[in-house]
Amino acid sequence: MLFDPNKAHHVLDAGFSAAKISLGCVLESAFIAASAYGLSAQYQFIGLSPEAGRPAARLTFTASDQQPDALLDAIPKRTTDRRPFRKGTLPVEDLKAVWQAFEERDVVRADFVDCIPSDLFDYLVAAESLVARHPSIFPDTLPWIRLSDRETARTLDGMPWRGTGVNVLQYPVLPLLRTFPRLFPLISRSGMQRVQRRTIMRLLNSSAGLFCVSTAEPGAQALLSAGRLAMRLWLRLTQLGYGVQPLTISSLSVYNAKIGVLDPASVRLFGARYAEGEKIMRRAFGIPDDHVPVWMLRAGFSSPLPASWLTPRKGLETILRITC
Repeated sequence: MLFDPNKAHHVLDAGFSAAKISLGCVLESAFIAASAYGLSAQYQFIGLSPEAGRPAARLTFTASDQQPDALLDAIPKRTTDRRPFRKGTLPVEDLKAVWQAFEERDVVRADFVDCIPSDLFDYLVAAESLVARHPSIFPDTLPWIRLSDRETARTLDGMPWRGTGVNVLQYPVLPLLRTFPRLFPLISRSGMQRVQRRTIMRLLNSSAGLFCVSTAEPGAQALLSAGRLAMRLWLRLTQLGYGVQPLTISSLSVYNAKIGVLDPASVRLFGARYAEGEKIMRRAFGIPDDHVPVWMLRAGFSSPLPASWLTPRKGLETILRITC
């Protein structure tokens, strides 16, 4: 499995933390998909190199008499849904069963809240609103937003703008900032921060609840396991008719601050708040002292995304180098 650091470039990927979680998600998807063909899969983590095209993990497939994974049908349906949800009740028992069946539950755990406490709500609004204040979070994301169907078809990657949560009235800001990125500080101060706060509050209020994946130890292997578990939870929610959206700024930044790789701008703007956010998350989710929060996601009842909003899926030939 190949890794391209140029495509992973983002200020939130300090220390390749986000890339390692994403790799875990991809690995778990591969394990589940392999079960459809009577195969089981194992992996060896090689590493994430700053040199493009280097192997990140080695997958080995062997014949198996196990039944197809119960989450198999959710893989093509899974999406990131940044819309307001229709609330509902978080299916905590279903999600706990997914965690309890996960073979690496001694390394990672999942915890849930179906009613967001006020201190956690306030922390999430403040942290996720950093996208409108931080000098790099939005500019680093902008190159991956596809501004037209033609651009999406040409690149076969990135996020169609309709799926980012930007509405029609806000859309003109995207091509403007892509052409004139130095305007970001001005636009940020002229109302973007206020709009972002209102948007985050609306999204949280529409959610059935949150789940948080935490690790018992720092390091690449634990992050891979966190990604694998998060993917299984995400797929189960997809099967049950829920939309899911990661809240990465408020959660992964806590982990990055803990291991000392948080970027200077985040330290300056929000560094002390991440330490407080960790305490708030521990209380809200009941995360034990020997675990560190890594990734938090919101969920709620939702309909399938329109086809034009979907991020194109890469073909296997673009991420796998097959050897016999």
